[in-house]
Amino acid sequence: SGSTKIQSMKAISIIVASLIFGACHWINHEYALIAAIIGVYLGLLYHFTGNLLAPMTAHALFNRRTASGDEVGRARSVWSIWSVRLLTKKNQIAK
Repeated sequence: SGSTKIQSMKAISIIVASLIFGACHWINHEYALIAAIIGVYLGLLYHFTGNLLAPMTAHALFNRRTASGDEVGRARSVWSIWSVRLLTKKNQIAK
C-alpha cells in the first residue's frame, strides 16, 4: 500500500543519512559506526518530533559533552539531553 511504501522510504532515508553522517565523522571504523548509530537516533528524533531543532540541539549537546572534560559540563549536558527528550514527548502528545 501507499503508506507502507512511504514508511519504507523514510526508513531507507534515515539509514542512508546515518551512513553519510558516520562517514562525515570518520576517525576510524569504530568511531564511524558509533556516529552512524547516533545518526539513526538523530534521524528518528526528527521523524518523531517533526522539528529539525530537536536533532540539531541533541547533536550540539553531544558535541558539548564530548568536548567538555569537566563534571559540570557533563551534568549540564545530561540535563539538556533530558530536556530534548521531554520536548520530544510533548510534541508526540500534541500530535
